[in-house]
Amino acid sequence: MQVGVLTSAVSRINIRSDEGFFQQLCFACAQRYPHIWFKMLTWTKEEPTGYWENTSAEYEKGEVRFRQMINDPNDQYLGRYAFISETLWRLQEGRFVYAGEPAE
Repeated sequence: MQVGVLTSAVSRINIRSDEGFFQQLCFACAQRYPHIWFKMLTWTKEEPTGYWENTSAEYEKGEVRFRQMINDPNDQYLGRYAFISETLWRLQEGRFVYAGEPAE
Protein backbone atom coordinates (compact mmCIF):
# COMPACT_ATOMS: atom_id res chain seq x y z
CA MET A 1 0.00 0.00 0.00
CA GLN A 2 1.34 3.46 -0.87
CA VAL A 3 -0.23 6.71 0.29
CA GLY A 4 0.59 10.25 -0.80
CA VAL A 5 -0.10 13.04 1.68
CA LEU A 6 -0.89 16.46 0.23
CA THR A 7 1.42 19.34 1.09
CA SER A 8 -1.58 21.40 2.22
CA ALA A 9 -2.21 18.86 5.00
CA VAL A 10 1.28 19.09 6.50
CA SER A 11 3.97 21.66 7.16
CA ARG A 12 7.58 21.16 8.24
CA ILE A 13 7.92 17.75 9.90
CA ASN A 14 10.08 16.85 12.89
CA ILE A 15 10.65 13.10 12.54
CA ARG A 16 11.92 12.89 16.14
CA SER A 17 8.50 13.90 17.43
CA ASP A 18 5.24 11.97 17.39
CA GLU A 19 3.01 15.06 17.45
CA GLY A 20 2.64 15.90 13.76
CA PHE A 21 -0.26 15.00 11.47
CA PHE A 22 1.97 12.91 9.20
CA GLN A 23 3.36 10.84 12.08
CA GLN A 24 -0.06 10.30 13.64
CA LEU A 25 -1.49 9.19 10.29
CA CYS A 26 1.33 6.67 9.88
CA PHE A 27 0.93 5.31 13.40
CA ALA A 28 -2.86 5.05 13.04
CA CYS A 29 -2.56 3.06 9.79
CA ALA A 30 0.06 0.78 11.34
CA GLN A 31 -2.13 0.06 14.35
CA ARG A 32 -5.27 -0.46 12.27
CA TYR A 33 -3.55 -2.71 9.71
CA PRO A 34 -0.57 -4.25 11.54
CA HIS A 35 -0.18 -7.06 8.99
CA ILE A 36 0.11 -4.79 5.91
CA TRP A 37 3.40 -3.21 4.81
CA PHE A 38 3.02 0.38 3.65
CA LYS A 39 4.96 3.43 2.64
CA MET A 40 3.73 7.02 2.94
CA LEU A 41 5.31 10.02 1.26
CA THR A 42 4.98 13.78 1.50
CA TRP A 43 6.92 16.62 -0.07
CA THR A 44 6.88 20.28 0.92
CA LYS A 45 8.39 23.32 -0.77
CA GLU A 46 8.21 26.81 0.65
CA GLU A 47 8.28 29.80 -1.66
CA PRO A 48 10.11 32.16 -1.93
CA THR A 49 12.75 30.76 0.46
CA GLY A 50 13.45 27.67 -1.65
CA TYR A 51 13.29 25.39 1.41
CA TRP A 52 12.09 21.89 0.56
CA GLU A 53 11.53 18.73 2.52
CA ASN A 54 10.88 15.18 1.35
CA THR A 55 9.62 12.85 4.11
CA SER A 56 8.71 9.18 3.87
CA ALA A 57 7.53 6.59 6.36
CA GLU A 58 7.78 2.86 5.88
CA TYR A 59 5.95 0.40 8.14
CA GLU A 60 6.77 -3.26 8.54
CA LYS A 61 6.30 -5.72 11.41
CA GLY A 62 5.73 -3.25 14.26
CA GLU A 63 8.27 -0.65 13.16
CA VAL A 64 7.89 2.68 11.39
CA ARG A 65 11.03 4.11 9.80
CA PHE A 66 10.89 7.79 8.89
CA ARG A 67 13.38 9.12 6.35
CA GLN A 68 13.71 12.80 5.60
CA MET A 69 15.71 14.87 3.15
CA ILE A 70 15.88 18.62 3.77
CA ASN A 71 17.40 21.36 1.67
CA ASP A 72 17.41 24.90 3.03
CA PRO A 73 19.46 27.17 0.76
CA ASN A 74 19.43 29.90 3.41
CA ASP A 75 20.84 27.76 6.23
CA GLN A 76 24.47 28.63 6.96
CA TYR A 77 25.31 24.99 7.78
CA LEU A 78 23.30 23.10 5.16
CA GLY A 79 23.93 25.57 2.38
CA ARG A 80 23.38 24.03 -1.01
CA TYR A 81 23.49 20.48 0.32
CA ALA A 82 20.59 18.25 1.27
CA PHE A 83 20.55 16.89 4.81
CA ILE A 84 19.25 13.32 5.26
CA SER A 85 18.09 11.83 8.55
CA GLU A 86 16.24 8.71 9.68
CA THR A 87 14.41 7.69 12.83
CA LEU A 88 12.92 4.40 13.96
CA TRP A 89 9.72 3.98 15.97
CA ARG A 90 8.59 0.66 17.52
CA LEU A 91 5.19 -0.47 18.67
CA GLN A 92 5.29 -1.14 22.41
CA GLU A 93 2.28 -1.72 24.64
CA GLY A 94 -0.16 -0.36 22.06
CA ARG A 95 1.72 2.83 21.09
CA PHE A 96 4.72 3.79 19.02
CA VAL A 97 7.82 4.91 20.90
CA TYR A 98 10.98 6.52 19.57
CA ALA A 99 13.72 3.90 19.18
CA GLY A 100 16.46 6.24 17.93
CA GLU A 101 18.29 6.53 14.67
CA PRO A 102 18.85 3.24 12.85
CA ALA A 103 22.37 2.01 12.31
CA GLU A 104 23.54 2.24 8.72
